[in-house]
Amino acid sequence: LRTGRRRPAALGVFVLAFAWCVLFFSLSGCKRPAYVLPAFPLLALMLGTFVTHGLPWQRWLQSAQARQRWAHRLAFAGIAMGVTLTWAVALAGLAMMTAAIVASMLFGVAGLGIWMLARRGPAWTSSAHCVAIMAVVLLMGQYSWLPAYHERFGLRRQVEIASEYEQEEPLPIISFPKRWDSIGFYTHREVIVHASDIDSLLRDLKGHREVLIFVRRESLESLRGALPTDLEWQSLGSEDDFIVVGVVRRREP
Repeated sequence: LRTGRRRPAALGVFVLAFAWCVLFFSLSGCKRPAYVLPAFPLLALMLGTFVTHGLPWQRWLQSAQARQRWAHRLAFAGIAMGVTLTWAVALAGLAMMTAAIVASMLFGVAGLGIWMLARRGPAWTSSAHCVAIMAVVLLMGQYSWLPAYHERFGLRRQVEIASEYEQEEPLPIISFPKRWDSIGFYTHREVIVHASDIDSLLRDLKGHREVLIFVRRESLESLRGALPTDLEWQSLGSEDDFIVVGVVRRREP
């Protein structure tokens, strides 16, 4: 209640607009991660308003010692965040366990160094340590974690492989067992057939001599097993990818 009395009226508008934006695009049947970007400025306004008006800064920051203590805690929070994200990436299969162990050890050494220097150095060093730790976490995300995520789940490389296979005219494209909007985005095509089950896939294959198929790796064996004898599957890329691209064509008589 005490915090609520300090809340400006504009905060309610920011909260409602943010919640509506996230809810609308969460309920949408077709969405991309970038669609929710308009919610981030609203989130920043919400957090900024709360930090400015909702927290008792005057009581917390009465002395340089209090500022140093908070910067010190934020630096260790950044270290904990880095270790957590490193192991999350490794457990998701986007990085080797060895890299997670090495990164965790480096974060641990950094934490030990910050703890030792904070007791001897001037007050401003705690803030510098906090900024440095967060910069390292952001750089790891930008140059290691995000590229690894894109390499595994992105479809641009598969689309390039399919484009190299196509010769004179574009081939029909089917996605199975779900719809991936990235295929249409990278191929600049509006007609991408989506097959949600084997029966609909076999119906879509009728009438075509050759079809490009983007299939989830876990569904590849079921696709092969369901193909009639007059159709054959050829993988164009690696079958270890999360999404495998290949061609289904009619067998030569």
